[in-house]
Amino acid sequence: MWPIPKELGNFKNLQILDLRYNKLAGSIPSTMGLLTNLQYLDLSFNVISGSKVFEIRFVKNFSYLFLDSNHINSSIPLEIGNMKSLIELNFCNNKIVGQIPSTLANCLLLNFLYLSHNYLTGTVHSRIKDLSLLIYVNLSYNNLTGNIPIFLINRAQFNLSYNSLEGRIPDIFQNYAFERFFADKDLCGDIKGFGHCPPTSQTMHLVKKTKLKTRSAKNGIRTCSQYGIMMKKLHMKKSLRSQRTLTLDIVLEQCVE
Repeated sequence: MWPIPKELGNFKNLQILDLRYNKLAGSIPSTMGLLTNLQYLDLSFNVISGSKVFEIRFVKNFSYLFLDSNHINSSIPLEIGNMKSLIELNFCNNKIVGQIPSTLANCLLLNFLYLSHNYLTGTVHSRIKDLSLLIYVNLSYNNLTGNIPIFLINRAQFNLSYNSLEGRIPDIFQNYAFERFFADKDLCGDIKGFGHCPPTSQTMHLVKKTKLKTRSAKNGIRTCSQYGIMMKKLHMKKSLRSQRTLTLDIVLEQCVE
């Protein structure tokens, strides 16, 4: 194993650099940040590590960036959003921590996003929905929380399995493969392999209301709105008004809301 040569920073006109499968170890030297014309960088399947591995964040012209299958244990820097030409980003199979930065939404040309098999936490920021060109998103095997990001509805492929997502799986996802949500034990819904969602307070209220209306229909009891109309139409004589109002009040206690 050997480190990435610092001298690489001298090749300032370099546009493509492929160093995968070379047993490179240690951190990415800061001189790599001088390669401002670099568009394609592949350092995957090495032993790159350290908390300052993202010195390349200063390179803004990346179209393809592959750092997958290393030992990177830092967070994704906010400056990732400066790479506005980025088409494919692959950081999977590392030890990356922290949240997915919201600035990633600035990479409007992004087609492929691979962040699986890391230690990412938090929710998927709503700004990510602005990435309208996304074709494939893999966020599996992390510690992401919150509800399923609805913006994935229009994506051809995605994988959210092995996270800590919770809540109901939207009905629109019913025809999606079970594997895309596999092992998110706090999810529920009508997809095969997941339990039914417990009834909410709103659902219980609707069920109760329906039962009451059904019972009232069987018993011939009118609804409160019907009694309200009756009271408006009822013209009582002054001498009988108090008695008839009292009778209506008693009946109204039994009507359906």
